[in-house]
Formats: sequence, C-alpha cells, structure tokens
Amino acid sequence: MRAVTGDHRAAADDARRSRRLERGVGRLSAAQERAEDSRFDQGLAALRAYAHARGDTLIPDGYLDSDGFPLAAWSTGSTRPSWTG
Repeated sequence: MRAVTGDHRAAADDARRSRRLERGVGRLSAAQERAEDSRFDQGLAALRAYAHARGDTLIPDGYLDSDGFPLAAWSTGSTRPSWTG
C-alpha cells in the first residue's frame, strides 16, 4: 500500500509540470498529450473519491474503483504509457 500525503493540489501541479517537461523531451503528439492529461485527471478524481470515502489514501495492491479504473496501478505510476516515436 502507498500513502499519498501533503498538499494534493501542489502535488498535482508538480506532476503536471513534470509531465509537460517530459512531453518536451519525448515530443508527444497533441493527441497523446490529451490522452495523458485525461488519464491523469481520471486518476486524480479516483484518488480523491477513494480518500473521501475511506479517509486515507492507503490503496491496496490491485485495487480497481467502481468504474474499473486501476487506482492502485495508477498511483504507483505503473499504468503510465510509454510513447515511442
């Protein structure tokens, strides 16, 4: 299990800045950027819902939310796509 602590808004901003930097290096297409942003927003919403419902962010391994989103994998970064080009 992994706990997410600290200011979630600041962490989200840091993650977005990091992704933008990686995009510049990796040169993702506009469609890839939109897909990645959408996936990040979906994961963040799922994490917030989980935390609100349970009072923590101790996500068990393999956890899927009610929509089937792989929150455990997303929170550890293991669902991040690897774009090649």
